[in-house]
Amino acid sequence: MREGIADLLAVVRCWRMALALPTAARSAFADSEEAMSHFRGVITPIVEDIYPSPEKRREITISLNVTSMTVNFVVANYARMAGLPFDAELSVLGGAFARLYDDMIDNIDDAAMDERLAGLFRGDGIEPATDSEQLLSRLHAAIDERLARPADAPIHGMLLALHEHQLASRGQRDPGISRDDLGKITRGKGGLANVTLLALVQPRMSTEERELIMELGEAFQLLDDYLDQDEDRRDGIFTPITRGEATLADVGARMRALRPKLAAHYGAGPVRPFLSMLFLMMGAICVKRHWLPDRVRRRPTRARKPKAAIWSLVGDAEAATPRRP
Repeated sequence: MREGIADLLAVVRCWRMALALPTAARSAFADSEEAMSHFRGVITPIVEDIYPSPEKRREITISLNVTSMTVNFVVANYARMAGLPFDAELSVLGGAFARLYDDMIDNIDDAAMDERLAGLFRGDGIEPATDSEQLLSRLHAAIDERLARPADAPIHGMLLALHEHQLASRGQRDPGISRDDLGKITRGKGGLANVTLLALVQPRMSTEERELIMELGEAFQLLDDYLDQDEDRRDGIFTPITRGEATLADVGARMRALRPKLAAHYGAGPVRPFLSMLFLMMGAICVKRHWLPDRVRRRPTRARKPKAAIWSLVGDAEAATPRRP
């Protein structure tokens, strides 16, 4: 309970970020409903085509759906803040791809698979060896087709760089990993994942903006690690959170430090709903970790209900299967 109160106070200290909270909450529900509609129209048919088993289809669908809603909400709010056109179908595809890819890297240590995925990201194509690889390839093709960017577009290089950092993240199973190496993995994995996902709607990211998005992605990664810390300890995964090198209060401090930087880059008005989205995510994660019963936190069917929009922001904890073996 003491830890929960301390974490709640860490969220409260970020209250200045919540000035547009009603707008952020409304968009959470609206974006969630739109995301689920696109998911059913685009991703569900691909899953059904690959997996004949109804049980497996349901398991995969729930897992991908939750993260798709989360990613869609973040990308939609970023697009509004940056004044960019927003393609909900593309962001939902990106979220499903990110979840499946992350699960594959976390759960399978196979050099041959790693190289096949690198070839896919280089544009060499892939001969899928598993259903998961086939699904990842189909999602990648759907994103490529809708994105319609040349082979030398920055997003392709970002994806390859992210792949290298994701492979390096397997070093988080080493009890002797140094604080510096752990920090580099957290920044590289979280930062590049965020840059790559937001590049779906931002084809020309400046160096200044890329640095901002990297900082934000590192904070997102720490939030994810905060929520998953019990599972990480159980599975022997070392993160700044499990090692006591970072807390939710540290994440809040990072968010507060980003507030004036984001306002200077995008404008004080446009940035308010985005900041409130971050506040909403922090609050939802804090409550979910400390005060929701485990049976509610992990009930998979919630991910498919519009009223679960707020909890979809921290949906990894509701996936049908664990992220790690």
